[in-house]
Parts: sequence; C-alpha cells; structure tokens
Amino acid sequence: MTASSFTDVYPSGNANDGNANTYWESQNNAFPQWLQSDLGTSTSVGRIVLKLPPASAWGTRTQTITVTSSTDGSNFGTVVGSAGTPSTRQPATPRPSPSPPERSDTCA
Repeated sequence: MTASSFTDVYPSGNANDGNANTYWESQNNAFPQWLQSDLGTSTSVGRIVLKLPPASAWGTRTQTITVTSSTDGSNFGTVVGSAGTPSTRQPATPRPSPSPPERSDTCA
C-alpha cells in the first residue's frame, strides 16, 4: 500500500491490515488524498469493500471516493466516479461500493 501522505501513527499499511482499530489517515487539508494498492498482475475486480474504523476512532463524516485503475501505475482511469458517502452506518461493517465494471488492471 502506498499513499499521498499519512499522519501520526496511521500509515498506508494500516489500510489493509485487517484490524478495524487501525486505519490510514492522510495529512489534513492536503488534497487530493489517495491510497494505492498494487495488485501485482492484471486482475479482474468485481467488488470493492470499504470497512470503516470504529466510531470511537472515526466520527461521522462525508467522504468523497473515486475508484481508479491503471495498467502501469502511472496513468489512471476512473472505474467508479466520485460519490459523497456519509459514514453513518455501523463502523467496521463492510460497505460495498457500486460494482465496478469488469476490468483487468494491475493497480487500483
């Protein structure tokens, strides 16, 4: 995992460590903010799930999320366009994104 930035003890590696009590957090007011996972090889992705940290760690807010992909890690195209998503559901509960169209890219 790589990211545009991180703050305090919330590095990009926290984003996929499976622990709901850790998470990635970018520096405040540093836009755009991004998180990248290199899938290593061309991979078909049919669903993306966002799990939120517990409410005690991350209060209610609206996040605008765009899903992009790339075959070379440099040139990205939009898979799922920007969508403001209020994080008011139960934290740490999987929240499926809109289903991305079938693609085979190495980075998402």
